[in-house]
This record gives sequence, structure tokens and C-alpha cells, in this order.
Amino acid sequence: MPHSSALAAVFLRDGGTVSREQVNTLSAALHPFGVHADAWRDGPAALVSRTADPRPAAAGEGGPLLFDGFLSRRGELAAALGLAPGEADRLPDGALFARAWTRWGADAAARADGEFAFAAWDGPARTLVAGCSPWTAPPLCFHVNGRRAVVASAPRGVFALGDLPRRLDDERLSNCLVGFHGDPRRTFYRDVRNLLPGEMLTVTPETHGVRRCRDPAAHVRPAGPLPADHVEETRDLLRRAVRGALRAGDPAVLLSGGLDSAAVALAALDVLAESPSAAALLSFTSHPEPGWDGRAPARGLADERPLVRELAARHPALAARFVDAAGLGFDHLLEPTIALAEAPPRNVTNLVWIHECLRLARAAGRRAVLTGEGGNLSFSRPGHERLAELLGAGRLRAL
Repeated sequence: MPHSSALAAVFLRDGGTVSREQVNTLSAALHPFGVHADAWRDGPAALVSRTADPRPAAAGEGGPLLFDGFLSRRGELAAALGLAPGEADRLPDGALFARAWTRWGADAAARADGEFAFAAWDGPARTLVAGCSPWTAPPLCFHVNGRRAVVASAPRGVFALGDLPRRLDDERLSNCLVGFHGDPRRTFYRDVRNLLPGEMLTVTPETHGVRRCRDPAAHVRPAGPLPADHVEETRDLLRRAVRGALRAGDPAVLLSGGLDSAAVALAALDVLAESPSAAALLSFTSHPEPGWDGRAPARGLADERPLVRELAARHPALAARFVDAAGLGFDHLLEPTIALAEAPPRNVTNLVWIHECLRLARAAGRRAVLTGEGGNLSFSRPGHERLAELLGAGRLRAL
């Protein structure tokens, strides 16, 4: 889903000077993402942001830094920076990340946890750096040629300066229509590439390249006999991750009948039990509309209410709510979603109830909503999409 903020950066590699008119053009292109604009210009480079609320660019060493998203596990990052708890609490996420950038440079992206994208300009080194958090991140795309580099939260920012033709990538579009998404670095436009989570783009006047700022494989232990304390260690890691996400008051959770979101919900209950003033954990679960004929996919579970009710019965601090999305549609949101993302949304049938759950969570005053979607990329991932990837690459023997 589109974020309510966006950033863009331009670097004239040929030594030109970014004009105020070009800055205004970039800012206008990002206007749908927020009414509050911030811009910074320094000779061959400029950084622009749009947000729903005022969030000025943070100052890093050598130049400005734009930050889009949020940090989790802030306490651990602040401790590594040597900041006192009171001082760290007063810093917005962007300012805290800028402190890390000043201390560690590009390594800050590997040491910070959360869901974020950033762009930073180093004036003395004449270097533009942009990157995404390692696991999930707001969108960031780019185009680099011999004359200039442009990075933006959406293709509209890359095309804003008018010297790159907006041409559809017909192969990418046709693959999407048959459910084959292929290379995730390809956008729906020629000559515009996506930065993936955990990747960082570095551009100088002479060179440019993309590298991983943190390799997930480096954090995976080889399979083998599990020590007796493995389960408790895993529980502790999950609690730490959930605790780091609970900074905006009492949370809610999108809860299915599966293991992923249930594990997150139980970890959240453990964390909330540490605070006597914490409210009940509010959960939202979708279920079929009235009149459902009982059909479900093979080996699928269409009605998850019995499993969620059983979980809630065992844990009284879990307040379960159920959403059937009856009478709701996504038509009124579909065009704005496509216009902001400049791409067709995936899994659009689920967006109906997801948006309704988020609306209900906001109405209940819950500003943080936990999910189990991380499990879709790890222990619940069946790997079926790999078959389409092998077919698309022509690797028939491996297929």
C-alpha cells in the first residue's frame, strides 16, 4: 500500500547546478503524498520530501538526509550511539538515523531496524546514497545515466524533470497479467529500477552501483540439532522485535488462524503484560460474508474465527473483533492506489478487509498495527512461486 510520505533526490553528475525550478518540479510531482514540503539544494544535488505532517530533513555529516518510514528497537540503536535515554526519546526517527549515519556512514543502514527508505547527500565527497531497510521497506526507484541520477519514492518523481520518456515495459506488464512477477527490480517502466529491501545505491560523478547493506543469509544459522535453549532464544528474539515496534501507544494486530500472526500476538501479550496500564490487545480477523456457501480452496481455511476464538479464550487480554467486509468495496480506493504507486496493486481482493481493519484500528485509537506478514517470507513460505521464476528464466532442467 502507498505510504503517506515520499522523497526524491537528483544529482547532476555532469557538474551542472540544480535550479530552483527543478526542485519545485520534483516537489510538485510528489504532492499527492503530502501537503508539507521540504527541500534542500546544494550545487549539483537536491533532496525533496513530501509528508502528511511536517518532518524537516535531518542533518547528517556533510549534508542533509531524508528519511521515510520508522525505526524499531530504537533503544538498542541509541545505546550503540552512546545517547542517554532522555536524549534519544526527544529525537524523531529521522534525526536518530541521521546520528547513526554521521557515526557509521553507510553501515548505519545495516545497524538500524525498522521499515524505512532514505537518501543522503555528501557534499564534500560529491556522492548521493539512497537505500532501503533490510527486510521490508517503503518503495524507492531510480534512474542513472551519464548526466544525472534521480531517486524517488514513485516513478512520477523519476520522470518529473521531463528528459526521460515515460515508456511502459510491455514484458513486465504482460508477465504481471498472468501472475508472473519475475525480477522484483523491474518496474512497469523502461529504464526505471526498484531498490529492493536491504539494497543501497551509491552514485558519484564517475561511478554508480547497487549493493546489499545487510545480507539476510549472514544471520541464518546452519540447520542441525537444536540446542535445548533454542525455543526460548527464539521467543526472546520475537519479544524484542515486537517490543521495538510498540512505541505509539496501545497496539492492534491483524490476526489470522495461522501460526505467523498468532506468534506475534502472543509475543505482544507478553510485552504488554509488563505494563500494568496497558489496554487489551485488540485483534481484527476477516471472515466470509453472510450467505457464504461454504466453499473453500483445497487444504485452505476460509473461516478462521474458530481458531481465533480458541486463542482469545485462552488469553483474556486478547480482545478479538471480526470483520466480514459485507457491502464494502475497493473501487473508491483502487484508482488513488494505482495513481500513487503507478503499479497495479497485488492481492487486491484482500485489500478490502485490510483497509477496513486499519480503519477500525484507527477509530479505536490504535496507532500501531502488528501483522504476521514476516512469516510469509520465512517459515510459512511454500516456495511455489519459484516454479514460475524458473520457467520464466528458461531453466527447464532445474524446473
